[in-house]
Amino acid sequence: MDLEGVSTLYSLDDAKHISEIACNVKNAVIIGGGSTAMKAIQNFKKLGLNISIIEKSSHLWPIGFDRKVARIIEKKIEENGIHIYLNEEVVEFKGDNDKLTSVVLKNGKIVPAEIAVITIGIKPNIGFLENSGVKTEAGILVDENMRTNIPNIFAAGDVAQIFDPLYKKPILHPTWGNAKKQGRIAAVNMTGGNLAYKGVIPIQSIKIFGFTAIAVGITHSKKNFDEISWVSFEKEQCRKFVLKNNNLVGALVLGKNIDKKILKSLLKKAVSNQVNIDQYKALLLEETLDFSALFDKS
Repeated sequence: MDLEGVSTLYSLDDAKHISEIACNVKNAVIIGGGSTAMKAIQNFKKLGLNISIIEKSSHLWPIGFDRKVARIIEKKIEENGIHIYLNEEVVEFKGDNDKLTSVVLKNGKIVPAEIAVITIGIKPNIGFLENSGVKTEAGILVDENMRTNIPNIFAAGDVAQIFDPLYKKPILHPTWGNAKKQGRIAAVNMTGGNLAYKGVIPIQSIKIFGFTAIAVGITHSKKNFDEISWVSFEKEQCRKFVLKNNNLVGALVLGKNIDKKILKSLLKKAVSNQVNIDQYKALLLEETLDFSALFDKS
């Protein structure tokens, strides 16, 4: 990390620093294959860089895609001349005169790179709370008022682990929208108010090379969950719906010419209400599914 050219992408300053370096190099490596990586890919592509993606999972965007769906996006990325290394990790950054020259993968392969952008997500920094009495797991455990188990101590945002009505357990919600909502609730309650956090439906979306992908709620099947999916590699489209007791708890849609704003709103509403779609199962598999007709009245 001391080499010039190695950078995280967590802040505006990071983005400015990367932009300055990227204008004067030929080879870029992106570590991680999530939504932030997709944005970096397109920006580096506009600059004409040779791009390599390093992802430790078996496919890109593992938080939203399953392997089959991911292949549609991976194929399009590869068609644009971008190298994808799956099930791989960077074990070493090599440099010359304090400037990055390449990265070394776990399998020993050396990938040329004058810039390496780390987009592998975040992990709450809770080590300082050890032996403090504040209860932690993956993050800081809080109740619906954003209070910890210690009086007058609150937590909100990426570090807060709170009960989720979809997953039925305390989880982290590391998104800016959620941090904004939790921060407001914590602030009001710290000043004598009584607001409660009722959870948010996790939504992520990506746009890359003409494709739009939207993931809402739970997009990976679990025990006691059902799944309805339609995939067309020829048409480069897919949709997947995750159900529990016939109630919609998650959806994934991938395709072209998608109105992202409208579809996100429709799916969020349907998942929030956990709409029972028992009578609509056959419709979900139709190639020309009309999302508005199906979910707008949910």
